[in-house]
Order: sequence, then structure tokens, then C-alpha cells
Amino acid sequence: MAIFIKTGSFKTGSSGMKVYLGDDVVEKVGPFSRICKEYNAYERLQSLLEGEKGILPEIKFFLEDTHGRGILILERLNGDGDLEEYILATRDEQPRLDFIATTILSALNLLGQWQTITTDENPILLLEEILQGLKAAYQRLGQRGLLDWDELTFLLEQKGIQSYLIAGIKLGPCHRDFCTNNVWPMSNGDVRVFDPRWALPGSDITSSGHTILDIVDLYINIERLQSDRAKNGLEFPLPLQLINKRIKQQIKEEQFYEELYQLALLRRYLDFASCDCNHCLAPERRHRFALMKKRAKETGNKLVERLRTIIKEV
Repeated sequence: MAIFIKTGSFKTGSSGMKVYLGDDVVEKVGPFSRICKEYNAYERLQSLLEGEKGILPEIKFFLEDTHGRGILILERLNGDGDLEEYILATRDEQPRLDFIATTILSALNLLGQWQTITTDENPILLLEEILQGLKAAYQRLGQRGLLDWDELTFLLEQKGIQSYLIAGIKLGPCHRDFCTNNVWPMSNGDVRVFDPRWALPGSDITSSGHTILDIVDLYINIERLQSDRAKNGLEFPLPLQLINKRIKQQIKEEQFYEELYQLALLRRYLDFASCDCNHCLAPERRHRFALMKKRAKETGNKLVERLRTIIKEV
């Protein structure tokens, strides 16, 4: 039960934590280690963003209770719901679809601002985190025929490949779970975000990160929602081209190489394909698993082919 909120609604988060929604605050209750990591993720991201107030909800309170549970109380964001709820509730009315496009563009602009803030951390930490998460997701999936895993891991272990993948990378603010459930549209088209991660699932690397992880999250989440809409007979395409345009521009400007983007995509596709949280396992979302496995196979094969060429050149 909620400790501080006396009235309001309740839901179980995808991570299994209990979430209580009050009028002005959100109270999250769960294992102390998990709550502590979430608190630390908020603190790290906010400190890197420095003066950009209001993007993340304000932390009101954090403690461990007498039962060993962690309790995190956050400011409740204003608005009508998260971006996923808005997209799934929208029929094919042009004004609402235009608002979705504006919101996605605002999210991309926000990530573009984050990209200008950099740290002196070694970029190999980003690659190690992605590789740890990739291995953990593949092992959870347990389908050996999906990828040529042995060749992929052999190529990714080569020092020349690793140096190529992180060339020019500067680490900086990163959310690590920049999905449509955690993006909150505001009436003016701006966005707020919540529930950052301390590290990618399956990884214990704790660098600041890189927004390539966030833009991949946004892209794949919109892609999954597009499949939901198609399944429900809503054929008007969601504006994935906005995200694709930004990615191509970043690759052109050599903010990261296409192969690193493909690797980040593959990790997230496998992560979703192997997820066993209540949110993903809901009957109305089970069709997404086939799409994620298909995309993982396509992306993995493309990446292996490209890395074969690169290893001959480095």
C-alpha cells in the first residue's frame, strides 16, 4: 500500500514496482536496490542536464522503510497521458496526427540539445554496455537460429572493429528508456520525460551514456505502435520519417557511424523480443514479438555483412 499518498489510483509498473498516483505526486514502492538505482538515474541525468529544469519530474522524497522497501516520491507531470496512450487513442484525424508528429519532433530536438553536453568518459564504456545488454537479451531469447551469433560476437570482439565503432563518440546525457511510455506530451507540443534507467538491461556499466540509445528507443517504440495501429485497421502511417531523417543527418555529420546505430538497434530489438514483463505479455501486444524477431534477424544479418567488410579495411 502507499505510504504517503492517501487518495489516488494505483498501477503495477512494467518492472513490477507498485506505482501510486496522487493529485500532485507519484509514489513508487519496490525493492530498495531497484528504487535506489532509479533515484540515482534521476540524479545523474538531472545533474548532467544542469539548468534544464522541468524536463524531468522533481524528486520530492527518497527513503528506505522499516520493511527494507525503497520509496521514491516524484512530482506528477501535467497532461492527458503518455505518448503511447495518445497514439493508440488517436484515430486517423489529421490534427491529432500532426500533434503526434510535433511531439516526436520535440523529443528529437530535446535529444539534440542533450547531444551538445559531453563528458570526458571513455566511449568504450558505451560499447561495453551495449554488448553486455546484447548478450543478455540474446541469452534470454534462447533462439540459436535467429542470428549467426558466433560470427557476430567474434567480429565485435576485434579491437579494430571496436575502435571503429566508437570513433568520434562523446558520452553525455542519456535516458536509456526513451520509449513512448516515458515521453509525456504537453499541450504546447513540448515533451517531458520520466523513468530513466541507471544502466541497460543485462548490463552493469554505469557511464553517462549516449543519445544513440534514446533515439533507437524512440524509433522502435513508434515502429511497434505502427504495427498496433495497422492491426486495428488504422493505416495512416506514424511519422517514422522524422526519426529516420534525424538519424541519417547524425550519421552524415559523423556523430556516430551507421554500424554503431545498427548495433544499438539490434540490442533493443532483441531486448523487446525476449521481454517477459506484464506490459509486453499482454494479449493485445503479443503480435509485437514476431515483428521484433524479424527486425532483429534483418538488422543482425546486415550488421554482420558490414562488419565483415570493415575488418578487412581496419
